[in-house]
Amino acid sequence: MPEIRECIAHFVLLLHMLGFFNWCALRPWPLLEIWVDATKNEMQHSQPHREKARIAAGLPYPLSETSQAHRGPRPTRLWPDGVTGGPFGLKRRMRLRDVVYSARALYLDFGHRWLSFQFLTHSSVHMYTLADWELLKNIPQEGRSYKFALVLVFSQAVIAFQTLDMMFQPTWHKSCPSPQPNVCPWTEETPYPENVSFLQTVADFLRKRWARGTRAWPNQLAIQYVRTLGDIFPGIGVYSVSEIFTMAGLPHDLTVAELFNCPSRLARFCEAYYSFTWRAWAEGWKSFIRRAMHGYLLAPTTQHRLLCASGYFITWAKERIRVSMRMEQLYEAAKENSWFGLPHEYDVFEPSFLEPAFKREVHLGPLIFGRKWWNDNYGDKFGMPADDPLTLAFLKCPKGIKDKELYLNLEEYYQPGPPLILSSERLGYSDIVETFTYKVKKQIVWSLTAPRHGVSHTIVAGEDRAMRVAKTIISSTEKVSVGPLEYCGMALAFRKRGKGKKYQIGLCKGDPSLTVGKIDYVAVHLRSLARAKEKLSTTATIDGKSRKKGAAALRQKLRKHQSVKERIAVHMAENCRLSRHIKITRVSNGWCSRSERAKG
Repeated sequence: MPEIRECIAHFVLLLHMLGFFNWCALRPWPLLEIWVDATKNEMQHSQPHREKARIAAGLPYPLSETSQAHRGPRPTRLWPDGVTGGPFGLKRRMRLRDVVYSARALYLDFGHRWLSFQFLTHSSVHMYTLADWELLKNIPQEGRSYKFALVLVFSQAVIAFQTLDMMFQPTWHKSCPSPQPNVCPWTEETPYPENVSFLQTVADFLRKRWARGTRAWPNQLAIQYVRTLGDIFPGIGVYSVSEIFTMAGLPHDLTVAELFNCPSRLARFCEAYYSFTWRAWAEGWKSFIRRAMHGYLLAPTTQHRLLCASGYFITWAKERIRVSMRMEQLYEAAKENSWFGLPHEYDVFEPSFLEPAFKREVHLGPLIFGRKWWNDNYGDKFGMPADDPLTLAFLKCPKGIKDKELYLNLEEYYQPGPPLILSSERLGYSDIVETFTYKVKKQIVWSLTAPRHGVSHTIVAGEDRAMRVAKTIISSTEKVSVGPLEYCGMALAFRKRGKGKKYQIGLCKGDPSLTVGKIDYVAVHLRSLARAKEKLSTTATIDGKSRKKGAAALRQKLRKHQSVKERIAVHMAENCRLSRHIKITRVSNGWCSRSERAKG
């Protein structure tokens, strides 16, 4: 499932790129061609195909109306239904009119058909000039480190959906698919949008489950269950649910019933989901993505990625973080109870993480803290909202279901005292605390809550935990972490040698422009990663044998990189000769264009 912050980042990024290329809904772009990369199975067992040579070489190839290429877990045809006449049919019937956001996909309106693209695991979207595309389409997959899932070619620019593992879901529709529940229906006119319709969806879901009586909820952990509720909480994946639970102060080992039958905990979860999404809209582009833009290309440096990893997340892939004084006290109390085998008395909850949610007119503050307590302490500042759908659902829930406990130490939040919403300075005032890392089946969880007594845990520690930290992944490996700057399809930016802050930008690691004279920027980068990994190995007391393996791995990577560069150079030379041959043939047959005749 695509995670909601990535869907927002892809949507906002595509809008800014379209703006760079002067796209306008009043002047829709005609679609000229559709290109794709072949799957591994197609490359190994390709049937007779007019583009067989390109497929065998690992190069993208153009689709036609007879193409039977299908993609996705639910395989769908890549060529749009009802479009005949090849490129002429595309140009006549398919024009890019609009781009629409969804919490699980990106929708492109072409008039005759709508394209929905679900990113699933490791997919992204970028735009290129036609000159960029002429270069990229002649670089094989191994020279890019990614594959082209779907490339839409227009006369003005190219929209390319890229993928690491071919895990994406494209679908052509006759009309725009039904919208998913939107926890934060963002508009520039309303900085803190209301989400009553989303709360109504959650309330309706609760009533249906409660009607089942004792079979209302499955016997599993809530942190796993909410990921399966894509129709209720779309866009919540592995890291999103971990961050949302931290923001809501929820123990990672809550059962489904402990979450959904407790008004305070469920309200905190919904408000954390809203605040988590709101921050992606309000800060994702401005604070992180825009910094890494070079014209129309998103090309983050290691420094950009480290800044995003530290500033965009609370606990995910972090060894330790700064917390408020009151949160530290709750953290230490839970840790002490865990040590002595006692149940946790209070949740480790910091209301400041939910600040955007409390600025709505209809928020869940009274449901979180109790209506009377909220009215006495913060009703004048944040208001006493009318009963929302979630509150009404709990007022009429069947007997014996509702858990009336708040699991909050209200003395930490009362007035007069520290404000409910702390400033950024006070939020990080206390000492640094260590995060906890757990493995829940195959899911990794980062938390600020110590394990509860009586619940089995698999704690991730030592070298395994160290290698999962975002700083380690970014600084010493070629892998990606999570976030809007962690995708294999992005352009590459390397600081140039000498003074100044200029960068050498490449479309991918096989881009010939990344070799300037004797400097091969990709090779330099590989060596710097190897040095960082060797330094990490030294601090982690890994033996010399492992370091020798690291040196051997570096040499192998450099040899492979050089081999790929040579193959790209040969292929481009052949492509130039082929282009010249086609041009000469067109001239000799007398049907070349006037511009070609003028060029001789």
